[in-house]
Amino acid sequence: MIFLHRAFQAVVAIMLVGFTVALLTSIGFTGLLSVMLCLTLTIVLFVKYKNSNQLQEKITQFLNNSKLLKIAIVINLAINLMILLYVGTHFQINDVSDPLNVQIKATELLQNNLNWHTNEEYFYFYPNTVFFTILLSKVMKAGLFFNLSIQMTITLFKVIILFGISIFSLATIWVLTKKLRHVFAGSLLLLALPVMYLYPNMVTYTDTLTMFLTTIILYFIAEVFTVKSKIGIVVSSLFITVLYSVLFLTKANLIILVPAILAIVIIALVKHSKLTLRTLLVLVTLILGLGIANSVQKPLEQHYGFDASTKEQMGLPVTHWINMGLNTDPHNNKGAYSLADDNFARQSKMDKNTTYITDSIKNRIKTLGITGLFTQVTDKTKTLLGDPLFGYGKYQSGFSKVPNQFIQNESRYHMLFNLISMFLILLTFIRMFFLLFNDSVFKAASENAQLFFYLIGVSSVGLFLFHTVVWEVEPRYFLPLLYPLLLSSYLLPSVESGINYNVHPSKIFVSLLSLLTVAVVGLTILSNKVPTVTSGNIEYQARISISQPISLSKTMSFKLPVTSDSDTIKVNLPINSKIRVETSDKQPFINEGGKYVLHGMFKKGQTITVNLSSVDKTDKTEMIWLYQQPTLYKKLFHGSPIHLNNHDYYLPYEMDRNYQLPDTVQN
Repeated sequence: MIFLHRAFQAVVAIMLVGFTVALLTSIGFTGLLSVMLCLTLTIVLFVKYKNSNQLQEKITQFLNNSKLLKIAIVINLAINLMILLYVGTHFQINDVSDPLNVQIKATELLQNNLNWHTNEEYFYFYPNTVFFTILLSKVMKAGLFFNLSIQMTITLFKVIILFGISIFSLATIWVLTKKLRHVFAGSLLLLALPVMYLYPNMVTYTDTLTMFLTTIILYFIAEVFTVKSKIGIVVSSLFITVLYSVLFLTKANLIILVPAILAIVIIALVKHSKLTLRTLLVLVTLILGLGIANSVQKPLEQHYGFDASTKEQMGLPVTHWINMGLNTDPHNNKGAYSLADDNFARQSKMDKNTTYITDSIKNRIKTLGITGLFTQVTDKTKTLLGDPLFGYGKYQSGFSKVPNQFIQNESRYHMLFNLISMFLILLTFIRMFFLLFNDSVFKAASENAQLFFYLIGVSSVGLFLFHTVVWEVEPRYFLPLLYPLLLSSYLLPSVESGINYNVHPSKIFVSLLSLLTVAVVGLTILSNKVPTVTSGNIEYQARISISQPISLSKTMSFKLPVTSDSDTIKVNLPINSKIRVETSDKQPFINEGGKYVLHGMFKKGQTITVNLSSVDKTDKTEMIWLYQQPTLYKKLFHGSPIHLNNHDYYLPYEMDRNYQLPDTVQN
């Protein structure tokens, strides 16, 4: 057992070190300096606290007062919920490709269109989103039943499951430790971690649901480990089976929980643990969940019009994702999605010669060699773990709804969120290192807490290795186990013994360090002003038609909001000499690069009125192409629409900013 424990310590420590290095190398020198100063100041303040008997007494009194702790936990959860609601209702992004496909197709399915997938090959090449699309349509239907708009329904759906992550995470800590102080610490972490509110709350996709399902499954596993009644064990096991089948249908990479719990069964057997039978029961429930998922998937998809034979004919083989995980395309993150690999795999499938993909895997491994493979894993680690916001940066621009103040300081906010996330994650990892290598602390924990700690560690290592060694990689893939990993540090007792705090930093030193930290963090944030392109109606990357030909029978007026200082307006209509495009004060748009373009100085807050009219005054009408607003939950387009035939139509346009470097920089 000592050998297994030491092996566990080693692999988890390597993962934590890799996590730490990936974070630190992703934020630049000034960000690194800011985080290091924050960590140093925190350690100094902690040492000062440990040497202050009076302050320790007050904190101890608070931590020992169960009533005050319960109030504090409730307050933290209430603030957590309010932030989730604010972000969910005030921040919406222009989702690209996959999320937008899923949302539009779920809306079509909501309207009982069982041909929702036939004109979109995406769902046959990548059928892993089919179940989520069906589920999303049911969520929309439930919202309509309660007279909620689709927009509000999806917002509440995301907020509820994200808040559920907080609730069930804290409930798991309580079940395993029965210590309110640990639950309180967990509530503080979830409250302060920006990752909780950003990418998952703004992107409606499989990741958010996967995070929730993983969290609640882990909660019921903790219940199986701890509950005394047989009925409780049976009920929790049933929940695990059902929820895991849904989880596997939503995101198959969480199959990693099966080998992880198998490892826990082996550890329990070696330890002669009283929980051996319970760990075996959990393993059986997960396997049953896999069986149910595989048995219901085909009939469920067929019920909603999805053709299983077409799926089998067009679906990409498993080797495609392994091959993509080996790509070295410099234009993408190494091992991440590659359009070239995508097209190659599709063509191989159509040619009925998928051995081409296998050959590509062999060639890439041979070309990379040992050194290249190590570099590839390192680069993929940076992709998976290096961004503390786990994918939010990919959606940093292109908001369809966001406060103007945020748009003006977007890069600064992103840097602030990065610093907060990185600081909290690294601070938690420092605590985990102490717990991981302090055998006396580990032995002091209850047996169920120990086994659960092993489960989280092994699962995290497994998911980390899966996406950095075998599979393709994206930052969001680690999100389901991020919170369990961070919160697992509260499953074990605090480290108290064997540490000498006989260092007394002076008040002057603490004051100077505090001022320096605040100054460096502030300058890091303020200096991160990177100009962004403010977009109007961008042509979305999703492969769907959202534009319609409209007869220009009279003058059509559109009001275009200027959300940020711009110097160019481009109207994306085909150039037609018989159509006049001009502003309300008769400034004409000129033909520039096949687009109607108007140059000038357009200030934030200004509204530009653009009129479309026909040059030919005869009865002949010209056709123009306008965006038609689909029945999505979010508004995809900016500006005022025209209303024709019970539909809203928007003008396709863009607003650009051309920046010039200061003379001192140019010289």
